[in-house]
Amino acid sequence: MNTVQEFFGSIYRWMMIGVVISGVAAYLTMISPLGVIYSNPIFFYGLIGIQLAILFGVQWGINKLSAGSAFMLYLAYAFLNGMTMAGFLAYFLNTNPTLLLVIFGAAATMFGLLAVLGYTTKRDMSGWGTFLIAGMWGVFVASIANAFLQNDGFSYIISAVALVVFAGLTVYDNQYYKNMFASLQDDESKSKASTLGALHMYINFIMIFQSLLNLSRLGGD
Repeated sequence: MNTVQEFFGSIYRWMMIGVVISGVAAYLTMISPLGVIYSNPIFFYGLIGIQLAILFGVQWGINKLSAGSAFMLYLAYAFLNGMTMAGFLAYFLNTNPTLLLVIFGAAATMFGLLAVLGYTTKRDMSGWGTFLIAGMWGVFVASIANAFLQNDGFSYIISAVALVVFAGLTVYDNQYYKNMFASLQDDESKSKASTLGALHMYINFIMIFQSLLNLSRLGGD
């Protein structure tokens, strides 16, 4: 990875692999006895807990992990996330599979345009970081609260806010990693950064996709 273009090629290659792995994991979960996940809250929330542990482990421990270990943890996160998304995706496959494909295409298009904007804009986005990260944590905490409240109106608001927050993070992260590249001195640091970048882009895309799905579901009720 001697150029920023190669660096971004690596980020998006690993991101797309993560999305494919999540899709495979969701499909396997839907057609196998692993569907018990959705009838056993302890198992379901246990998987979410493991995902969070991996996410924070990679995020905060990237300097101590080898590039290979960070990459394998990223793939594990993508697989587990696919498992926990299976029930949500199954709802659309059973009710309106065409809408699922349309929304996936819309999410991919939206993400792609935002990524290009973040990569090419001359405007300094660094000041957005604190606001967007605070918004991300707000979405996370509100989602946990609504897992117990099960309030559709609150869920709609959370999804709308999440869509805005992760759209902003897509722009911000693309500029952030573009600027980061100049400070990466060796192949190991570049590999670690590309894995962390892939994880961030994967999360941004998945959250945009899930938010659009949930807004469509709740808006159609």
